[in-house]
Amino acid sequence: MSMNNPYPYNYEYAEAYKLAERRVKARAGFYWHLAVYLVVNSFLFGIYLVNSLVMGWFSYPWFLWPLAGWGIGLLLNFLAVFIMPDSPERRQQMIARELGRMNYPAQPTYPPYPVQPPVASSPNHNNVKEEVLTGKGKQGEG
Repeated sequence: MSMNNPYPYNYEYAEAYKLAERRVKARAGFYWHLAVYLVVNSFLFGIYLVNSLVMGWFSYPWFLWPLAGWGIGLLLNFLAVFIMPDSPERRQQMIARELGRMNYPAQPTYPPYPVQPPVASSPNHNNVKEEVLTGKGKQGEG
């Protein structure tokens, strides 16, 4: 067993790990989005402030338009990452709902791979593999 993956053949663990990794990437992406939003809009506000001080009066607050527009995008990103995260279960529910609207019964969902890898019934499974690959079995030797 390795330290990074204590369950090397566990399908459920592998799927949970992929989902956790996708969620962590989404959260990190949101935090980068937030950081860039704050830096850029602070810079735009700084331009407005310096320009207004140089002119001696405060003009139309144009910086609010990119602040509001980008803020809507940031809010949607927040909702997608923290409030309504994407998951296979949610996708399956949406597919089943859409199939119901199309008057098709929802099919039961099966995992694409077996939960445990198949185990040979023979104690010497390497010979079984060689017999299958070469076509030579105990019956053909006699």
